[in-house]
Amino acid sequence: MRPMISILMPSYNHERFIAIAIESALKQKTKYSFELLINDDNSTDETAKIAETYSQRYPNIIRFFKQNKNQGLMKSYKFLLNNAKGEYIAILESDDYWIDEEKLEKQIGFLKNNPEFGLSVSDVKLVNENNDEIEVVKRTEDIGLNGNWYEQLLFSNFVRGGVSICFRKAIYDSYVDIDDYINNNFVTFDYPLLLTLAAHSKCNYIHKALSAYRILPTSLSNNAIYEKVIAFEKGILAIQRYIMQNNQNITLRCYSITEILNYRYNILCGKAYKHHKIFDFCRYARNIKPITFKTFILRFFPALWYIQHSIRFK
Repeated sequence: MRPMISILMPSYNHERFIAIAIESALKQKTKYSFELLINDDNSTDETAKIAETYSQRYPNIIRFFKQNKNQGLMKSYKFLLNNAKGEYIAILESDDYWIDEEKLEKQIGFLKNNPEFGLSVSDVKLVNENNDEIEVVKRTEDIGLNGNWYEQLLFSNFVRGGVSICFRKAIYDSYVDIDDYINNNFVTFDYPLLLTLAAHSKCNYIHKALSAYRILPTSLSNNAIYEKVIAFEKGILAIQRYIMQNNQNITLRCYSITEILNYRYNILCGKAYKHHKIFDFCRYARNIKPITFKTFILRFFPALWYIQHSIRFK
């Protein structure tokens, strides 16, 4: 039988974590049939061996694939999506895990009963490499939006990690061009995906932590190395520009394009300021459009702003 849900698990060098991730999927209590697709991207540790062992134990649920050459996360997602048979897609990367055994039941049940909704996400629990809880991320930005998230997500992504995401594959097939993501070297898969789904359907937020999102020193959005932090933030800016270009027919009511881009350049300025990079700070500030007094000062007198605040908070 064709499964109702396809769970996508890209994996690479996660031998410490992948068994936890797989077990959390197998423990799901749902009336909807599901498959678990694991794609190992040529791991150099025991990740593939562990995944293959599980696939042999659960051949009716798990489909295991192993690449002979490392392709990268975006191409791994493309491969998994091309092989997915389900009407709905759930994301579970091999270093994360689900903490609610009814996660799929709650999210897919909602989507099946509400056809105008194409996406469901939830709060997440942040954990470290030892599974210790860091915090529970509870967001409220969706409240009052009536499922219309596109503009708010475009301004600032309030969905933490891909581990809570479930969506209709039909919307992905109709509107997402993952080859564009690959050709543009996007730094993440989930953010442009979320924006595209939100542009073409309503979105649902479950205000309960259903999943655990693991924070590692190597995480893209949690890196202490300045160059990598800046590269990630510039990557988010590139995604925003791409999405806005492809959805020019959508009228923005709460934020202007200038405000959206100014916010991102403010983040870049903040990262440069935190790392004492005055020349980078000034360069990013030059991209800010002066629509308020603060943005006017930042745009035309960035060095003055930098020095003044450095003295004030010294």
